[in-house]
Amino acid sequence: MSQSCQCRHGVRVLSCDLQHKKRNCNDWKMLVIADRKIPIPDTAAFRVDFERWLRTLTRRDRKAIRAFIRGDGTGGVVAQIGVSPSRVSQLRRVYERLWEWFQGELEPAVRTA
Repeated sequence: MSQSCQCRHGVRVLSCDLQHKKRNCNDWKMLVIADRKIPIPDTAAFRVDFERWLRTLTRRDRKAIRAFIRGDGTGGVVAQIGVSPSRVSQLRRVYERLWEWFQGELEPAVRTA
């Protein structure tokens, strides 16, 4: 996320909050920007599947994931969902595994959160 890294790799990091306000919309898909290194089918699958996956989660989980997407740090997530900092760290891994399971990349037995 540093300026030198952004210049070196030809990318630009923008605040989701700023982009959201500029576009004046509630559609999270508008915030997803295609990465040239990610194959187009993967980007398309993400745009289709992510919203469906979110609907399988609890309201609290969706709130935490939105905070992660915005780039909120551990403290911000703690304040929003009322869990300990260590639980926030665990949740990051849980959500990653749940997403992989949803995508068919893990065996169903791993789904235990």
